[in-house]
Amino acid sequence: MRDQWDRYRRHSKRQLQELAAEHLRFQESFSRKSSELTREIEDLTSKYKMLMNKSKDELEANLPLALSFGIQGRIFKADLLVALSVRSVIRMNDFFHRLMMTYIEDILNGVEYNTNQKDSLIHREYSDLVGTSSKATQFEEYLNQLKQEIEGDIL
Repeated sequence: MRDQWDRYRRHSKRQLQELAAEHLRFQESFSRKSSELTREIEDLTSKYKMLMNKSKDELEANLPLALSFGIQGRIFKADLLVALSVRSVIRMNDFFHRLMMTYIEDILNGVEYNTNQKDSLIHREYSDLVGTSSKATQFEEYLNQLKQEIEGDIL
């Protein structure tokens, strides 16, 4: 990352403005996709909960139907986990492009960064973002929870 910081410093004002415009296009695209995924995640969560509730309701009266709802719920849960994982990657890309736009703007405004400032900025910001969004990529934990949830709710 340090090379990219230094490389941007050597660009002309016009080149920096073009780079900022490019980062803005990417950031807007990632932001839009993140919003779409958030809506999709809400929809999948709602469908999953509805199917699991139907499964619970049918458990005593109709075991095959309850199992069918449970299996359908598992499919929605798997889709939900994938959407959460994709959104975490999208959010990291969104953040990166926002960071680069800010850095380019600072260069254009004559703000000087020393190496320690840049490294600490990236480290802190990325670690916070990754810390809150990478949970979605830890499939083993979620799949074990799903298995326990299905076994506990249906059988």
